[in-house]
Amino acid sequence: MKKKRIKLLAGLLTAAMALSLGGCGKKSGAENGTERTEAETKTETNDTANVSDSVDEAASTDSDSNASAELSFADLQYVDFTFSSGAGAWSTQLNIHADGSFSGEYWDMDMGSSGDGYPNGTQYGNTFTGTFTDLKKVNDYTWSMKLDKINYTYEIGKEEILDQMLYSYTEAYGLDGADEIEIYLPGAPIDQLPEEFLQWACSNYDRLEAEENGLPCYGLYNVEGAEGFSGYDFIDTAVEYVGNAAKADQEIVRSLQEDPSLTQGDMNVKSKERYDNWDAALNLVWYQLKMKGVLKEDDMEQLLTEQREWIKEKEEAAQKAGEGSEGGSIWACLVNDKAAELTKDRTYVLLNILLEAAGREPVTAQ
Repeated sequence: MKKKRIKLLAGLLTAAMALSLGGCGKKSGAENGTERTEAETKTETNDTANVSDSVDEAASTDSDSNASAELSFADLQYVDFTFSSGAGAWSTQLNIHADGSFSGEYWDMDMGSSGDGYPNGTQYGNTFTGTFTDLKKVNDYTWSMKLDKINYTYEIGKEEILDQMLYSYTEAYGLDGADEIEIYLPGAPIDQLPEEFLQWACSNYDRLEAEENGLPCYGLYNVEGAEGFSGYDFIDTAVEYVGNAAKADQEIVRSLQEDPSLTQGDMNVKSKERYDNWDAALNLVWYQLKMKGVLKEDDMEQLLTEQREWIKEKEEAAQKAGEGSEGGSIWACLVNDKAAELTKDRTYVLLNILLEAAGREPVTAQ
């Protein structure tokens, strides 16, 4: 009997702590729901590890500032360049590295182009690497460079069927026939830029706003092909995404703590939304760390080992948070809430690793 009483008190203490921190318990006056939402705390321990946390503000390179006096390839290494019409299922992604080398991929999906053996359609595209050279200043907002070479992973014209889809390997749209490439800096007066570039790169912009404030991003222009890329700092993108995740989290927590109309089932659903919100933020930051070459190879391997260990610890801590409430309607909320808090903290850790690697100021959790 004594052991049973101790176990009951421990369960009540766990629930009370969760109520004060996460708002998982039933509020006075609200109808007690019986719906139970299963907490998803298992995460695959693979290279795309989960991370999450959020930030409102972060010091970063001034990608929206006026023209700088000098430009090097290293200044472009944190910029994602994209060539796309803004409609359809095609795009070319390009990243320039500090030594002038570049890498990227082009893919265009056509679900309607199917046949025997490939009912899922046709995927056109390729991955590629290459080198830019002869970076020269043209004016305060424009630089030019030469496409020295480009190498494709798959032979142009080759086709193969994989997973019931036809893969047809082509040149990268946007770089076809390229020789001279112009670079436009953020803030460039758009009346000084080629209309062909603006039609591609600025198709989604408010033209009147751009006319007043200048180009809102970096630009790459294939002079021979009359094709334009838009470029945004991917570290700024990560900081902004985490900041938005923090705002969404604050709203979910406020609802859990202050909305008396929520049933326990509603709270379980919202707690899962909270965890998913931070899980998505963590994954985005992890992708930038892993895929953009920000860290040295040895440092990335060490971080991957640490991340796998963190995932294991997170899962154990989340399950422990629900101890004493197994089988009860509050269990899912307790587990999800703990997983969300830990994922938020880890997201900020990873984000600051990304910022430090880029030589930028750290941020604090919201």
